Amino acid sequence: MTTYHISLEGDVLKVKFGKPANGDQVIRDAAIRLDEMVVSGELSGGKLLKIDGPASIAVSYLIAHKISQLYAAIAVFDPKIGRPGYKTFITAISQTPAYKIGELIETDEPHKSKPILKVVLCGPPQSGKSCLREGLKQAISQIEGAAYSYVITACPDGEGAWFSDAARRDLDLARRLKDEYKAKFTPQFAQKAASWVRSANTLFSSPKRLTLTFPTSLYTLYP
Repeated sequence: MTTYHISLEGDVLKVKFGKPANGDQVIRDAAIRLDEMVVSGELSGGKLLKIDGPASIAVSYLIAHKISQLYAAIAVFDPKIGRPGYKTFITAISQTPAYKIGELIETDEPHKSKPILKVVLCGPPQSGKSCLREGLKQAISQIEGAAYSYVITACPDGEGAWFSDAARRDLDLARRLKDEYKAKFTPQFAQKAASWVRSANTLFSSPKRLTLTFPTSLYTLYP
């Protein structure tokens, strides 16, 4: 089974992660699949291509590199904007006056009728919120057939799951980046983050009861 799945449905390029693997393998598998689609004529070009699904930064660069010259414009789905329950795409690449960079393309395509689970992790500073969130995300990714875990990080205070990984490699750099990123919570920020959560409509299609075991704790989620 490949580490990254790519398929074309009409004018929408559907992408998603497959079996867990390091980023270098994901990129290689994605490149092989894109080359196959171009050579076969499946990706033959056109006025607009919409991309729907999760992608790492590296995979996003790869897709742009491989197919940006085939389409006049490329738009990417963003779960945080648009009408709740419907998909809205952001124009990210445009070589035509018909589409402007940053233009929103709203669709009448509703999400399939499946339960949408939204979980909020909150607590005092240094209570392990970011580590728990990252642990949940990584554990869910190991479950075959589980949906991609879409995470919204609403913390302008410099915290995040990235800090521990960065600190293990270079503590001074991690602290400097954290200080540079640090900002204060404001009512405006809270309202914006709340709007992201309200608009987020990525489906959670894991089993009805999901048990995740961590080194020191056991968590059970019920939709």
